[in-house]
Amino acid sequence: MNFLYCLLLVTFLTNATGKSYGRALGKPIFRTPERVLYVLDSLYPGPKEVRWSKKRKRYTADFIYKGLNFSNTFDRDGHLVKSVEEISFDLLPTQVKDKVKQFFTSYKIVIVLQRKTHDKLDYDIEVIRGK
Repeated sequence: MNFLYCLLLVTFLTNATGKSYGRALGKPIFRTPERVLYVLDSLYPGPKEVRWSKKRKRYTADFIYKGLNFSNTFDRDGHLVKSVEEISFDLLPTQVKDKVKQFFTSYKIVIVLQRKTHDKLDYDIEVIRGK
């Protein structure tokens, strides 16, 4: 019982700092590299609650910044590998906006996401029927 209490306490403390993310019940706790934290804070200054996850040697930060959803994936050296960010419909390229207006006139736009990798830029536009 004491072991589980200590494990849960360690998990809480690492989540509260925002610098690490871990899970209890036998899953390993990892530490986000300082360089990754520095780059994230440089790109998005100010307070934000970040949920970190790690897959292989990539660190993903999911957070809300200025009311919009963001998800950035970094390598261990702090290089931005992939970013997904919520954007306004008005920020879409004119050609994309025109096509959406042409084919989805009776739909309401729910969310617009911009996905970037080093060589690719995509947009996801979620719509629902009705205005």
